[in-house]
Amino acid sequence: MTATGTFLTVPDALNLLVAEAGGAGADANSIATHLSAQGIVGWRKCAGSCPVSRWLERRTGERQWVGQGGVSGDVLTHLTPDGWLLPAAVEKFVERFDNGWYPELVAPDPPLDELQLIFPPPMPQLKLAGATT
Repeated sequence: MTATGTFLTVPDALNLLVAEAGGAGADANSIATHLSAQGIVGWRKCAGSCPVSRWLERRTGERQWVGQGGVSGDVLTHLTPDGWLLPAAVEKFVERFDNGWYPELVAPDPPLDELQLIFPPPMPQLKLAGATT
């Protein structure tokens, strides 16, 4: 959310993240430092709950799915042409975070009810009439 109380578009929010982390000189480490200073944490390899996803959600007002290469507000279009490309510094941060860097940005284990929202239980398998196993 901006100072005026309005939400940003995803591209504008990504540009703001880079600008706040050092502008043209921003790199993965400055992105991590900036997120840490704001108390933003998340889980590794969890597109809807990584630190960048959580930062974007605060700025856009909607949950964002972030992965190496892109971001989308809809998990079904994650990393497709319907998503947005990440700036290089943010992409490098996501890659490093997912691969073990920046332990200070790893969230504690979530409560079970929140974990079920992130990773819902599997759908029961239906047996189709006439199907053989």
